[in-house]
Amino acid sequence: MEIPLEVEEPEAPPKQPMPVRRVPYSLSIFSQFPNGKHLGEDTAARTYIEEKFTGALENFEDQIRAAEVHLQVSDNFHRKDGVDGEMLAPYIFKATLTLASGKSIVLANPEKHAQATLQEATDHMIDVLRKSLRLEKEKNMHLRKKEKNAAMLGSDEDDQDDIAAEEIAQAAEAEAAADAADEQLYRIVEASS
Repeated sequence: MEIPLEVEEPEAPPKQPMPVRRVPYSLSIFSQFPNGKHLGEDTAARTYIEEKFTGALENFEDQIRAAEVHLQVSDNFHRKDGVDGEMLAPYIFKATLTLASGKSIVLANPEKHAQATLQEATDHMIDVLRKSLRLEKEKNMHLRKKEKNAAMLGSDEDDQDDIAAEEIAQAAEAEAAADAADEQLYRIVEASS
């Protein structure tokens, strides 16, 4: 019995890299560092901010028309922490989301939102924006439900108005028939007296 020799499988051709995913809204990232420096287009920090931002807000993409993110680094900025403490927090994000509904969500209070590291500041900014978007989405859903219920009640009210009008007309006809019968009875009584 002859055993066939193992044949080496040819290497698979290299896979094409996935295209860069584009978000359906415009995203602008601006930065301001001490001494007038800025984040470059291909820096790791800028890529980190962009990927974190787009990934976290992926479920809200249909609501967002434009996003503008400003990173400011102030070496000596302190955020109030607690009742009488201060914390060094040089990373300050300011963000503005313009929604498809025409409203805007703004994150701009550095005393409240400054953080000690870039990662903390990015995570905090995203958490606040995501919470605001969720609240806005819930408001819109509540308004749509309210309008839908009002429309349904409006049609029910119209139906109820039609039914009430028919009942009134039938009652008026019954009353007219009763009046005619009473009138006939009065004529008979008057004629016999």
